[in-house]
Amino acid sequence: MVFIDFLALMLRVNLGLIPTADYPIFQKTSTFRLILYVSFDNRRDAMALELMQGLYEVTQSRGLSNFDLVIRISSEKAGSRWD
Repeated sequence: MVFIDFLALMLRVNLGLIPTADYPIFQKTSTFRLILYVSFDNRRDAMALELMQGLYEVTQSRGLSNFDLVIRISSEKAGSRWD
């Protein structure tokens, strides 16, 4: 996963641990939004899934709109690829 460091940074910013002044892309006036589609064979082999889910939950609970997450776990769902 190339974006793990970036997701960790987003989590710290969204938690208020890092001032948004240091990262203009995360300021409230910014229109930046990362929509991350991830697919794993199973939860056991999923890299950084807890980090992604935690970031999603924090983003939602704080009323922010800079991150959205779409997860597909192959072993849990049969059918089309992204449903």
